Amino acid sequence: MIHTPDSAPATLTGLLLRRSSAAVALKPGTPDERVPALVATVAHNLERVGFALSRPVIDNWSAADPADVIRVGTQLSAVARELVGDHVAHTAMYPNFPAQVMAASDAELYLNAFLHYYGDLIGARIMPVYQAAPRRHRRDPQILMRPVGLAADDEITALASSLMAANGGLSPTDRDDLRVLARWNAQRFASAVPESFVNRENRATVTALLLDTGRPEADRLLQEMSTATDVLRLAAGLSGGDVSLAEQTKFVSFSRKIRRDLLALLESANDPLDDMLRRTEEFKRLGERLHPGEHRIRFPNAARAFDVIRQGLDHETFNSRIETLILSGDSVAATRLLSTRPGILARRLDELVRLRAEHAALVITEFESVASDVATRVLLQARAHFASRGTGRLRAFFPKGNISRVRTVPDQLPSISEESRARIVAVLDAALVKRFVALPPLGKVYIDPAMALYAVPLSARSASRSLRTAGRGSHLPLPDAEVLRFFIWWQDQSTDNERARVDLDLSAVLYDETFAKTAQIAYYNLRGSGCTHSGDITSAPQGASEFIDIERAKLQRNGYRYVVMVVTSYTEQPFNELPGCFAGVMGRGEPQSGEIYDPATVLDRWDLSGDKRIAVPLIIDLQSNELIWTDLTFSNHLQSVNAVANNNSSLASVVEAMVEFQPPTVQDLLVAHAQARGKLVTNRVDADFVVALDGDLSPLDLDRLMAEFV
Repeated sequence: MIHTPDSAPATLTGLLLRRSSAAVALKPGTPDERVPALVATVAHNLERVGFALSRPVIDNWSAADPADVIRVGTQLSAVARELVGDHVAHTAMYPNFPAQVMAASDAELYLNAFLHYYGDLIGARIMPVYQAAPRRHRRDPQILMRPVGLAADDEITALASSLMAANGGLSPTDRDDLRVLARWNAQRFASAVPESFVNRENRATVTALLLDTGRPEADRLLQEMSTATDVLRLAAGLSGGDVSLAEQTKFVSFSRKIRRDLLALLESANDPLDDMLRRTEEFKRLGERLHPGEHRIRFPNAARAFDVIRQGLDHETFNSRIETLILSGDSVAATRLLSTRPGILARRLDELVRLRAEHAALVITEFESVASDVATRVLLQARAHFASRGTGRLRAFFPKGNISRVRTVPDQLPSISEESRARIVAVLDAALVKRFVALPPLGKVYIDPAMALYAVPLSARSASRSLRTAGRGSHLPLPDAEVLRFFIWWQDQSTDNERARVDLDLSAVLYDETFAKTAQIAYYNLRGSGCTHSGDITSAPQGASEFIDIERAKLQRNGYRYVVMVVTSYTEQPFNELPGCFAGVMGRGEPQSGEIYDPATVLDRWDLSGDKRIAVPLIIDLQSNELIWTDLTFSNHLQSVNAVANNNSSLASVVEAMVEFQPPTVQDLLVAHAQARGKLVTNRVDADFVVALDGDLSPLDLDRLMAEFV
């Protein structure tokens, strides 16, 4: 078990609670009659915010030293409060929200808003003054009680291993967590490094951490790097930059040893110029740090490659050969050449199949011969694409990078024959089963039908840090609560001598079944259609909150099906520049019961992050009683950043595309595993392995899902 020293960082406590809903184990102490009361106090504090200490934690902590219980219990309580947003004060503009807003006259609401905005002009903060009336006793259900288990050293090591082995890019939070785990125990961290990495980005991240901590295990990972892009990713990781290469990295001045190591990797890379010419500017900047000319004799191929990109010398690339063949219409020759790079072939398969209809069967046969060499996540993406091809009006694309962005286009792909489409899906299914058959058997497998609602998180690199995380496009069931209450909290930017006003706006956009009928609840329209806004606050020197109540039955009676949560930075600061900024949603029994903010009713809370000014975290589907997790951010390029109404037509396209979006699901993935490694059963009690929210594998256990099943 972990023996937590006095210097144990709170970041490890936070990491375990957030990722594993677990607490550290404490070493035994001298029996002390105060300890049971201390443990009970921690349990009470956690219960208030929706967490429950498990029996193993209570037993372990009850035998610990009281100082350890106080220290770690205080850390755990603080982290739990932050996870649900209870670490700050939430005060609405109208203290008797929502009834007060509904009862106020239009004139009263207008004058309060006018005086508040006028205060911005004269440098004063003018808020309406009202006496808070006693609120009725809370009638809200305890929406969710999250059990807190006990973490052992081996479990923390396994967590590190799962993060490293994930078959998808890591988010900034994931990479930060790996740094915490490396500091926790460098030796155990190194022992968790997998034998091989499926994801090259993650290998670069781990290699950089091992090099930073001086671990010799880094040498093995360096030897596995075979492309120039691997070298660029590693240089980005060593510089604290974006290993996905979607964002520019400012390279640091490397030590002479690191410079030689990177040049040696480039010298031995397979056809480095192909990679370097795809990212000319990045490699030019890297070359400025590596000084390849100084090592021309020792690394002549690397020096020559840098000469080509600096001087713009002619060099035929693999991609240029492919494009020439496609332009000539020779889909068979292009497919045969691409079969040497199966992942690229899988991504361009649709294009090749429709290039020459008479050659479609030959193209599919060629792909079938190399499909087993395609990465699992690419197989899953391709399967989802072909399985749902042509079934929607819009298609959604997620550009690579650390920001949650989406692009929508009309689904106007030229048709392919149903025979070709069905055959491709069968080839992809067979490749997945072949991939998984070598894994340990699962026995009889029961898959909860609800797993069809959860998306496989094929890339977590853009995921927001949240109380619970699901794959983008997942449909999460909502509890039986009459009211959903959106909330945001933020704080002004400030320095030692001045403060920059920050105005975030919380809005709800409503759509009917066809997206033709729409309405907005925002700063310019505080009530209507079954929604109520708590009032527009335009500055937050000590922090500010806004709320919107969503009364589901009223909205449906008024003809609406979808409710979209939108957060806009009216003063145009990007979210990642704010000192504090998060959003969430609560489930409430009725509008006026209990406090306006109640941590025990928080369904989810997430950070607003990234260098964007508009966030669209979720869509509520009132008809199916589901929360569609979107986790999207935008610049002010929709139409205007300043009002949801101005963005409405563009937003409608995004919402419709996300509603129609059919990503690879946990059900798709685990059915393939069951076919390869066991037998599907329809009765849970007969199963050896259960896939469900409360089963042996949960769709929200993303670390394990990505490491062991993707």
